[in-house]
Amino acid sequence: MSDGVNGTTNCFNNVENLLVFKSIVTSHLLKKAQHIQSVNQTVFEQFYELAVNSPRINPFVA
Repeated sequence: MSDGVNGTTNCFNNVENLLVFKSIVTSHLLKKAQHIQSVNQTVFEQFYELAVNSPRINPFVA
């Protein structure tokens, strides 16, 4: 009987460890995604500024 209890306890501990690991990975991926989104926004803004201020692209620029 003791083996069954230990096996169940180990199973629950493994599940708990996996949930903690999942939480850490999810948090890490969310931070990476936010960083990528920030970089994309910055790059977009820089290209937009270049386009708006470029006489070759925007004929209304003197």
